[in-house]
Amino acid sequence: MAAGDGTQLSDIQHSEEWYLQREDDNLRAASQLPSQWDSIKRLLASRQVSPAARRLALRLIFGVCIILPSLGGKNDDRMTQSEDFLEIMQTCIHQTVMSGFTANYSSDPAVELERINFSMLVSLYAAVDVEQRQKQLPSRPLTLGYLLDLIQVVIHPDDGIIPSSIIAPPDHLDVAQTILIRWGDTIFWSWETWDDSRLANTEVIVFLTAVWINKFNEALDSHVSGALCTTLNRFAPSSAILNVLHHCRLFIIDQSELSDGQPLSVYALLSKACRIIVHFLHGDILHASNQACLREDLCKTLFDIFVIVDTEEHGLTIKTSILEALTLFHQTTLRRSLKDTQQDNRTEFMTRLSKLISRCHHYGRQRNRLKPSTK
Repeated sequence: MAAGDGTQLSDIQHSEEWYLQREDDNLRAASQLPSQWDSIKRLLASRQVSPAARRLALRLIFGVCIILPSLGGKNDDRMTQSEDFLEIMQTCIHQTVMSGFTANYSSDPAVELERINFSMLVSLYAAVDVEQRQKQLPSRPLTLGYLLDLIQVVIHPDDGIIPSSIIAPPDHLDVAQTILIRWGDTIFWSWETWDDSRLANTEVIVFLTAVWINKFNEALDSHVSGALCTTLNRFAPSSAILNVLHHCRLFIIDQSELSDGQPLSVYALLSKACRIIVHFLHGDILHASNQACLREDLCKTLFDIFVIVDTEEHGLTIKTSILEALTLFHQTTLRRSLKDTQQDNRTEFMTRLSKLISRCHHYGRQRNRLKPSTK
């Protein structure tokens, strides 16, 4: 319940025998745990204990290393800092993926519990990797590929991630998804770990970022501060949000070309993403001399979005945030970005901007006509 942030598991009714069998399995698993806490981590990659014992060990470690510190308890980081724990976690991840999994959105409790285990495994690996950044194991690229597979099974298990998925993240998260988004530093760690959109399957991280933006915008200040404290690369959070903006921009352009309209879900996501970018710009984290390309790419994207969103109320909120963001860029960045934007024929920036200006003039004339005479 705590890990799920109040989210319940499926309410399928089972027989009394099923619950008795599960209770018996848990007791047998508990009997296999070592007497010393420092030894429990070895069960995660052990073939000498039952799968139930490994699952129980995983949940106990997750509770102590991830949930307890988040709830204000003492942060006992001896386990996450121990020299062999990263290797144990890596072995556990390899064993998990190689054994195969079929988790999906099925309401079968066994499937739900499997996905919960995956989310705990990813969160624990992220915590250990943050603590031991200097230690790089030889097969790390393979491990990262497996981690992406696990993240996708948790966050979007039913099929591959497509652009329409990214711009419409779910409003309701199940327990496994809540663990991945809510607990620990998984989100911020993932931004820094996969800070290159050219890597295979990184659309999983873009979707993960979209879910984070959509779900936890209420506590923006604390979450953004956490991102900057957790990541060594202070620009990874901005790059992650920019990737979401890119997908929203392309989706709106494609929808406009198809004359299918612009779904409100993309506007809700854009509004929250633009607010985060404004927060970053106010914090001066994007003004380092070595981040000129990121600033220009971000500025160009904001120019594009400004002219492609409609002028309804939901679009005006986005435009307001964009205008505030643009005032925080240096003049040189604005000039270069505007020049690049004008050369992008797909956006038709000048044509769209001219239409916006015409609408504003028309709206102004209409308001003047409606004003009561003072004579």
